[in-house]
Amino acid sequence: MRKISDIYHPVDLETGRLKSVEEVSDSLDQCFAEIETIAAEAKLAASSFKRIKKAKNVVAAMVATMTFFHLTIQRKTEALCLSPTIEGIMFEKLIPAFYLNYASTKAKTADARHRIQKKSKEMFSSLGCMQDPFSGITQKELTVIQTVAKECASLFQRSSSCVEGRNGQLSLRHHSFHRLSDRKLAAVRHEV
Repeated sequence: MRKISDIYHPVDLETGRLKSVEEVSDSLDQCFAEIETIAAEAKLAASSFKRIKKAKNVVAAMVATMTFFHLTIQRKTEALCLSPTIEGIMFEKLIPAFYLNYASTKAKTADARHRIQKKSKEMFSSLGCMQDPFSGITQKELTVIQTVAKECASLFQRSSSCVEGRNGQLSLRHHSFHRLSDRKLAAVRHEV
């Protein structure tokens, strides 16, 4: 499960490279194949395999989210009408650096936060050395490019079961009132 969590990022947290949708999809499929193999070797009950299958059905939605992310950043970047060189820098350096900066704040351990933040800073500092591609760009245009890159990086939102917080708890609390089953209706009628 940790491996799935580590894989499900549009940017490789170690290298800072933007990952393709196919790469993420293949990696997720490999994780589930590994889980199924371990479950078979452990001779788990049929109910465990049903839960694994149910979890595996979510992969399609995860891949769709990744596809949406890639299509959206592609459109946002194309809307800027940048030169091919600067567009390449957006995808290779700027968006991934902002994403790593964002991901570093969400990492579970201090070591992971520092490691991801360090990679983000390395990528930002390597951009400072690139004067040629940005030589014909005004400060205002550069600010717009950075703003769009930051927006693109923040598009991908990972979630977990604890994300919903209070609203999730309220939803669970009131869930039983959404549709009363025949059994509950019979019990209520009997009480009245």
